[in-house]
Amino acid sequence: MVRQVGGLSIDANGVATRGVIVRHLVMPGGLDESRHILTFLAGLSPRPVVNIMDQYRPLGRAAEFAEIAR
Repeated sequence: MVRQVGGLSIDANGVATRGVIVRHLVMPGGLDESRHILTFLAGLSPRPVVNIMDQYRPLGRAAEFAEIAR
């Protein structure tokens, strides 16, 4: 997508009009994976726009799996 549409473009009102924003959800115990993903993204573009989400909440059956139930 970065090759197809380029970097993020924002209009005078601060609204994104074109480009790529990557949303990344940091999972419990997944800090090493997050580092790997962010390093990968930095190699795609000199200034990738990344929204790092930390609001993971285990719901439903997630509580049955210790590695993600916290």
